[in-house]
Amino acid sequence: IQRHLCPLALVVSTGDGGLAVVSDCRSLFPPVTEFTSLFNLGGGGQEVMPDPAQPDALLPLPHPLRVGVANGEWPVPGALVRFSIHVGGGTVQGEPGGTDVLTDAQGVATCAWAVDSVTLSQQVVATLVTDEGTAVHLPVYFGATLSVATAVAYDPKGCSPLDGALTVQAAIDRLCVLGFREPGVHIEGLETVEPRDILRNDSDVSIDTLLSGIRIACDTPVQPETINQPTCFVTLDRPLFLDQRQSRIAVGYLPFVLAGEVSVRGRIITWRPRRETVEALREQLPTLIADGDRGILARLRLKGNFIWHQDEAGAPELYLDGEAFGYREGESQTTDLRLPSGDGVRGGDFEMWFWLGGAPTRPGGIGIIPNMKSVVMSRPEVHEAIDLVLERERLQGVLPAGYVAAPDRPFDPERARELLHRLDLPERVIIATSVPTLEAATAMIGQALAEHDMGIEYEQRVSDDVVENAARTLASGHRLDMVVGDEDAAAALAAALPGVFDGPFLRF
Repeated sequence: IQRHLCPLALVVSTGDGGLAVVSDCRSLFPPVTEFTSLFNLGGGGQEVMPDPAQPDALLPLPHPLRVGVANGEWPVPGALVRFSIHVGGGTVQGEPGGTDVLTDAQGVATCAWAVDSVTLSQQVVATLVTDEGTAVHLPVYFGATLSVATAVAYDPKGCSPLDGALTVQAAIDRLCVLGFREPGVHIEGLETVEPRDILRNDSDVSIDTLLSGIRIACDTPVQPETINQPTCFVTLDRPLFLDQRQSRIAVGYLPFVLAGEVSVRGRIITWRPRRETVEALREQLPTLIADGDRGILARLRLKGNFIWHQDEAGAPELYLDGEAFGYREGESQTTDLRLPSGDGVRGGDFEMWFWLGGAPTRPGGIGIIPNMKSVVMSRPEVHEAIDLVLERERLQGVLPAGYVAAPDRPFDPERARELLHRLDLPERVIIATSVPTLEAATAMIGQALAEHDMGIEYEQRVSDDVVENAARTLASGHRLDMVVGDEDAAAALAAALPGVFDGPFLRF
């Protein structure tokens, strides 16, 4: 049986059966070596940024790991400290598993640590060991992390397109999918209401088409109260002439806003001019187009800073990003827009332009005339063009509203051709007659059109009953816009259709 003996105390008998301690012989203090301790002097908690293109690279930390060994208040030089990789695939002092380091004269041991490029959180453990390699004292742990966006929190509050993105990496990935655009309302396309057709920038638009309205399609519903005259409007650039009687060359342009009405239904914004506005334009259009212009320049604008989509609490959340960029395709002479709109900055205004030049057009060809010595044309666009084409010594008649007589102006075929194209004249004008005395007049018109290449086809038709044909023409939705003939023809029409025939009457 093994026995272990150690002195406990010196005692003496007190004579009364008791003992008194003379001296405590127990060893109350450990050996000197057992006072030696390991201390953390710094180096933990560092971050380093990896290069995703080099996943196998080792990333040295900017500062070494530092521990101290002391016996009480006295540093212990030459103590053996073992640094080992605990988590991760890095190296210490260039060694992948671990390395031993002796403390210096100040009792400090330092170790360089390089972490791997993959493990987010890594650890090294430092242990004080004896010469035989036995660990003594408690170990010290050092941590290091990779600085990556997946480990940085993000709060998407106030930015609904990034809902659910709780890290910076997730938010950036979402923005990448969104095309690096700041969240906003974008314009996807425009069309005319009637006929329903794409409205392109720098295109020609007739008054009838403008009357039907313009639809603007957004990718997000907008608040109806944000769409009104100050935020959605059309302007015209009205030409200024020094002396309209002498020259129709514009010396400047004066923009003015058309009186219009706007409405919103979900993602669709609709702008329409007031009917009074269109009627006024119909009357004044021929006098508003300057020589050399395609028509009257019109601009549609939407103010991005004041148009928004609001959140459930009623606060503006997404503003209109209306910035649109122009381009030309191939050899096109017009400038189109790249849609949807947006340059990634919310609050941008949207602007496009078109040329207002076409007078009202009506389907079908014409109708009438008669053995009543007259010619009827139901295309109001023809009035001035025919007047320009026909050279006559004397012409009497009632001019349409907005027209002026220019008896001293010589015939200019180029101007006539330009006018026809500017007004978007239909390809066919039909003139009908059955009276030999008018055949010469209609032949003269046809000859003039052929000689000057106005792009109008000419045709004669016979009609026996002027009143019946006039009634049919009017019932089909056409107007009798012009009568060329004698007073008897005009009187017959006026008597048969009182209050209906209001077109100009021209006499040869």
